[in-house]
Formats: sequence, C-alpha cells, structure tokens
Amino acid sequence: MPLCIALAVREMHMSPAEALWSATAGGAASLRRDDIGRVTVGARADLAALDAPSHLHLAYRLGVPLITQTLLAGRPL
Repeated sequence: MPLCIALAVREMHMSPAEALWSATAGGAASLRRDDIGRVTVGARADLAALDAPSHLHLAYRLGVPLITQTLLAGRPL
C-alpha cells in the first residue's frame, strides 16, 4: 500500500492526505463497507502503527519499512 500511496502522489498529483484517504476510507466506500477504512466507534480496528512522525512519510519514503505494529480486529499480529 505504501507504493500505491506514493504512486498516487507522484503520478496522479494527489496530496498525501488524498492518497491516504483513497487507500483507506475510499477503498472501503468503493466496496460498500462501512465497518472498515476509518477509525470510528464500531469499526473493526484494523490498524498499522507507523514509525514516522507523520503520514507524509508513506508517500515520500518509498522502500523504507515504516510499519512497526499491525492490529487486526484490535488484536496485535
């Protein structure tokens, strides 16, 4: 997914925020899923914790492993 976000920013001229929304809530909306894609009460809590000061690093630090922890349904993998 970081590659998709980086390509969306570089080639599609999206902002990093637009690319991140498209990869999360936008993807969930296209699948007609309201239980995934965002952090809200009642959502599944599938999360990836980043070792970065900002979500901007997903778009501009391509190839650098930024994910430090993954949660699936609120439980660490």
